[in-house]
Amino acid sequence: MLCSLALAQDLAAFEKRTTVKKLANGLTVIICERPEAPVFSFFTHVDAGSVQDPMKKTGLAHMFEHMAFKGTDTIGTRDYAGEKVALAKVEVAYAAYIAERDERVDRDDAKLKQLEQAWKDAITAPTNSPRRTTTNSGKIVEGEGGEGMNAFTNYDETGYHYSFPVNRLELWAYLESERSCIP
Repeated sequence: MLCSLALAQDLAAFEKRTTVKKLANGLTVIICERPEAPVFSFFTHVDAGSVQDPMKKTGLAHMFEHMAFKGTDTIGTRDYAGEKVALAKVEVAYAAYIAERDERVDRDDAKLKQLEQAWKDAITAPTNSPRRTTTNSGKIVEGEGGEGMNAFTNYDETGYHYSFPVNRLELWAYLESERSCIP
């Protein structure tokens, strides 16, 4: 009985330190204040995982998990418009290569080699636009004192987490808002 009474007091104290807000965009924010250290930790839960991968095309959810640490149209780029054109050329060349590669009848091996080379050339082609910088959200977090950055994807969810000094809350909010804007 004493254990349950002590647990009830701890639960009441926990509830007193906890705030739950549901934003207009559907995001639910749960804040539990712990003033013992000038650090905040977060966990972003995304209700999507490998179950949403198309049939016979597994790994997309996991790929998107990794892409969320790379960059956006504002983070990790000097000229996104120029990069977008170059990336579109890579996509077109790759689609042509895959279409020929997957031909079941009358595949032309010489054409396949040409298309593969065109795709590889599109990847390495110089552009008028400088390539992406090496700065991505992960490097920004580490450079600003973030620790424990990691993520996971499983069957029906994806999660992201790390800790930041409390004076980096605004930077965290910006980085997380950009995570939802991956081009």
